[in-house]
Amino acid sequence: MLETSLGVRKGSGSSSRLADRKGSKEFEQEQAVQKAPSAVRPATSYRSGRNGEGAAGVAATGGTRSKADEWEKAKLGRVREEYEKMMETIAEWETEKKVKARRQKEQKETELDKKREKALEEYNLEMTRISKISGGARAMAEERKYNDGKKIREKAHKMRSTGKPPRTCACF
Repeated sequence: MLETSLGVRKGSGSSSRLADRKGSKEFEQEQAVQKAPSAVRPATSYRSGRNGEGAAGVAATGGTRSKADEWEKAKLGRVREEYEKMMETIAEWETEKKVKARRQKEQKETELDKKREKALEEYNLEMTRISKISGGARAMAEERKYNDGKKIREKAHKMRSTGKPPRTCACF
């Protein structure tokens, strides 16, 4: 019953038309309806006590089923479209947030690299300053050692020549 209402005939030989429609939403909906269990219920023996509507009511529902099916299909199509739009919105939001987070991470990494370079430069400058100061202090110590050694040698020479120890006078 469903196949005739949808206009699908078995063995019609129009495979090219079927291939053209294969990616469309209508084709997918038709396939879903064909695969879905039948929504048509068998006629019941229940009779309404009002005005003899029992048998006529069952026959009338058979005619309205196609409208109900169409309505259901339309509503489900709208729900599916809303869902797809929502999924697209969520995906766009996710992509936007991920790009923003990646950009912020790269910016922080760049800032950290700049800070690291600046800290390294400051460290190198400090090492250079310390090396200059220590080199100057070493040179001064070396000069003082040389001068002190020279004074001691002069005094020792004087002692040898005079034979007396040098005077150490604490008075002014």
